[in-house]
Amino acid sequence: MKKCILSLAAISLLACQSQSKKLTLPEAPQVTLTKAEVQLKPVEGFNFKWGGFSGLSFIKEEKNGDLLFWTLTDRGPNGAEFKRDKKVMRGFFSPNFTPSFIQLKYIKAENKVVIVKTIPFHNSDNKPMSGLPPKESISKVESPTDLIGTSLEQDNNGVDSESMTVDEKNHFWVGEEYFPSILEFDAKGKLVSRLFPAAQPNTALKKNEIPNAFAHRGFNRGFEAIGYKNGKIFFMSQSPLKVPDVHKDKEFSVIRIGVFNTKTRMYEAEYLYPLTHRKVDKIGDLTMISDTEFYVIEQNGEVGADSVHLIYKVDLSKATNLVKSPLEQNPETYSQKDLLAKVTPVAKTLAVNLVKAGYNEFEKMEGLTIINGKTLAIINDNDFGVQDNKITERSAVLGIIAQ
Repeated sequence: MKKCILSLAAISLLACQSQSKKLTLPEAPQVTLTKAEVQLKPVEGFNFKWGGFSGLSFIKEEKNGDLLFWTLTDRGPNGAEFKRDKKVMRGFFSPNFTPSFIQLKYIKAENKVVIVKTIPFHNSDNKPMSGLPPKESISKVESPTDLIGTSLEQDNNGVDSESMTVDEKNHFWVGEEYFPSILEFDAKGKLVSRLFPAAQPNTALKKNEIPNAFAHRGFNRGFEAIGYKNGKIFFMSQSPLKVPDVHKDKEFSVIRIGVFNTKTRMYEAEYLYPLTHRKVDKIGDLTMISDTEFYVIEQNGEVGADSVHLIYKVDLSKATNLVKSPLEQNPETYSQKDLLAKVTPVAKTLAVNLVKAGYNEFEKMEGLTIINGKTLAIINDNDFGVQDNKITERSAVLGIIAQ
């Protein structure tokens, strides 16, 4: 079977999908997978261990072959959402937890991963930041409670961190889900800047603004993927946006890829990434190869042999930049046929089938980075061990993939 490359030139973006309910994927090249478990240690002052890893960035390879990475936590351990008085609520195990950057070391001789150091998020006043949702936002947010349902105070500086990358100044760039927004931290974890969606749709963007449409993400479906290359931040929402009058097409939908120029501080490009089979509804993370290419995770949040966890190689070079060629309406509102008559989405080539490679025991693969050449690394989010609203032991595993 030939590889499937998705582009406008294809007769249909569904050409690689079976028309039956059973999913048929194109073949992916064979890879070699090495798995190493993270030796999790307790978070000082709390009754749980470090975890919730939601991003990954390669630092360097040491002389003995050991590998160093940055990852980060999400907002902290929390329970399942529930509704009260028509509001969506969320229980937080530890409301005082501060999301943090984590440095990991893969020890090659022992095939294990250890935590080297942690850097808590701090705001511009150098005060620790929380993982609690804001009081007000142009996006709908959950209302926080403790574990017995007592309402908690909301935090306009709160962060639900879900992705990260590092620039040449060793500044961390973080994608989060509440507003959603993109945060820039210095090497010590102090907030430098924060990019928010514009307050109104269809307005000219100012410096440090991103389009209002990103505010229309679903709950917990914010900026799940972010990468950096040559002064530009590339980012994606986890799932298609829920803009008004979205087209109801179960076979085809699009996720926006945004590009922010860190030098001009302007949003300068936007491309469309097609999801083209019904079993996949979200992406995990991305890592840049060049100015026009990156790898991205597609997945469906299931485990085992029948789950879907894929890494695609993506090419932006021939895709339509919607900032320069705007549509008459949001791309999510078009049918597949009408959209493809107007724009060219990015091209996709299946690079790794993680399930077939043997990395299929986790629901959430949320960290992806390039080590060198065609060698990738991936890590799962273990939700701090939370399962069925209780903290248990759940593994976090680094996977090293040689293509």
